Amino acid sequence: MRCCYVFLLIVVVGTTIASSGFKPNPDVDERWERFKVKFQKTYASDAEELKRREIWEKNIANIDKHNDEFKEGKHSYMLAENKYADMTKEEWKNHFKGKKPSKKPKKKTA
Repeated sequence: MRCCYVFLLIVVVGTTIASSGFKPNPDVDERWERFKVKFQKTYASDAEELKRREIWEKNIANIDKHNDEFKEGKHSYMLAENKYADMTKEEWKNHFKGKKPSKKPKKKTA
């Protein structure tokens, strides 16, 4: 019975990956590997890594587009990749939800 559940899980995950239609851009393979090393990224499964890669590719495309526009004088600042580049905007917001800096001054210890 257990093997049936494992098989079902593999089929579901495989179908999800196949149905997403995402194919990693080989032109950014090295950049993806540097991102994972620089920010010590590891993923629980191949499916999770593929999902993160898709999000990351969309985010770096936006970063690169913005920076090209900066060079054309359309923006006053540049953007850079950071450790959150493999998160959606919604995931990023939820990650920081409720984490506001304290307004109380920190006590000094002698």
